[in-house]
Amino acid sequence: MHKPLSSRTCGGLKSLIFMAIMLFIVSVVFMVVSELDVLGAKNDMPAIHRETGALDGEPSRYAYVTFITSEGFLPAFPVLSYSLIETNLKHQVPENVDYIALVIKDKVNQTTIDMLKNTLYGDRWQFKQVDSIPAPTPDVKKRYDGVFTKLMLWDMTQYKSVVFLDLDLLIVGPTHDLFTVFDLPDVDSDLAACRDVAKKNYQEGLNSGIMAVRPSPGRLDTMLTELRKLSNYDINHPSQAFLNKIYGTSYTILSPIYNMGRKGMYQQWPESWNEYIADARILHYTGDKPWNARKPKSITDPVHLWHSVRDEVLFHATRLQTSERLIYKKK
Repeated sequence: MHKPLSSRTCGGLKSLIFMAIMLFIVSVVFMVVSELDVLGAKNDMPAIHRETGALDGEPSRYAYVTFITSEGFLPAFPVLSYSLIETNLKHQVPENVDYIALVIKDKVNQTTIDMLKNTLYGDRWQFKQVDSIPAPTPDVKKRYDGVFTKLMLWDMTQYKSVVFLDLDLLIVGPTHDLFTVFDLPDVDSDLAACRDVAKKNYQEGLNSGIMAVRPSPGRLDTMLTELRKLSNYDINHPSQAFLNKIYGTSYTILSPIYNMGRKGMYQQWPESWNEYIADARILHYTGDKPWNARKPKSITDPVHLWHSVRDEVLFHATRLQTSERLIYKKK
């Protein structure tokens, strides 16, 4: 005979049922809101509501683009790739979206590229070797060598728009709505990005870790002409400083949910992190890189989540005999 449930247990069950109902309601509301809000957010962030259709039926193609500028960032690729494509499969992103990895020729060899192709979802990526766009002055830190190659985004005119993703990202929500930012009636720029965060405040300048770009013929040549004239800029964030110099405030501001920086928000401005984390789409591991650190005990630390996703990747990689273990062993 089963023992009767205690009143305390019954109360606990009622609480669990209530929490489950509330979570369901919140998830439904989030799905509705996330379909409406593409740009802007709260406080001083401009709110522009989506009025365009989905990607389905579009004759043009779109692309996610990342850059591999050195072997030091290789451990980031499997996690970015897995989190991005798993999320896109969940949200049924249309077939007219490509995944492009631009690889600096003299920084990453063919053996390494073949290894990346053999990762989970590596076969979905097109690895294109490109020449590096040099910095205008020789005093740029070695860590940022090759970052001006980002400017090639504006020359990818085979695509209606492209979304650039730095390697040190974790995708935690749908991002394909960024492709149609430029179809919105209030958007007239060819660049959309989040404001940079520093000193517990949003800066006037953009952060170039996540960008939506509308390519156009001749735009790259114009930018390279401006780059050659550049002499005074922040050598610690060279490509970002250059983009801020030529765009000023004339770029389209995205909601912070598309660029939740670990250093600028989680560590230095936790109030802002807590305000937006429930709706986050992309976590950005600014500052110390998670693949160079141990998995923290605190589950609220975004580095813990990055390591959890990496563990999931390694689990599948072991079963499918893909290259991830070689990449992390190489590190």
